[in-house]
Amino acid sequence: MRAHGVQYCFGVVTRTSSQKQLVVTCDRAGEYDDRRALTDESRLRTNATRKTGCTYRINATQDVQGQWRAASTGEHNHPPSASPLAHPSLRRLTPEVQ
Repeated sequence: MRAHGVQYCFGVVTRTSSQKQLVVTCDRAGEYDDRRALTDESRLRTNATRKTGCTYRINATQDVQGQWRAASTGEHNHPPSASPLAHPSLRRLTPEVQ
């Protein structure tokens, strides 16, 4: 999945996983989490976030025969990035390189 994201300049991250289920979402899924509940007036610096509320996700489940079935839902609400390097999830070192 990571190679597919690199090819099309979209980053994906694992949302949840178990032995029989895997949920992968766009790395821009969700909204900014303001943990301090600051207002714009009380905030000293402007907040910057990569989150756009993207709803794209891939749900994969394993059946009793051990075959994986994948289905995607939602759509990206943003264009692809100009480069795969724009995604921190795609800049991580692979286990072979580490």
